[in-house]
Amino acid sequence: MVIPGRGFGSFLSLQVLLEAFPQGLEVHDAEQFRVLRQAYGEWLENRDTPGIHRAWVEWVLAELLSFPEKVLLTGQGIPKSLQVTIAEHQVTLQPDWVVVDPQTQKPRLLTQMMPRIGD
Repeated sequence: MVIPGRGFGSFLSLQVLLEAFPQGLEVHDAEQFRVLRQAYGEWLENRDTPGIHRAWVEWVLAELLSFPEKVLLTGQGIPKSLQVTIAEHQVTLQPDWVVVDPQTQKPRLLTQMMPRIGD
């Protein structure tokens, strides 16, 4: 559904952003932006290497988005209740990372690393 002046899909109008953030957005940190560009460049050159891709996603979640370790679950820390098996496709879907609410430990963001397909 499109509401005139409100945005479409993943895109928001300037008016919506100004309503949501009347105080404005934080100015980006020049040093953090420099490190981001460097890390992105390294990932781009080596993105077909699964270990590099995993490290990139972990860096984005932990460093760039600043999710602390207590809210960012991985591996054995992810509850089995967050996986689902789709028998007709013989596949089990489970997140690689989960961001939880620090007070309730309820999942707020599930992230799964997918293999790259084409360019």
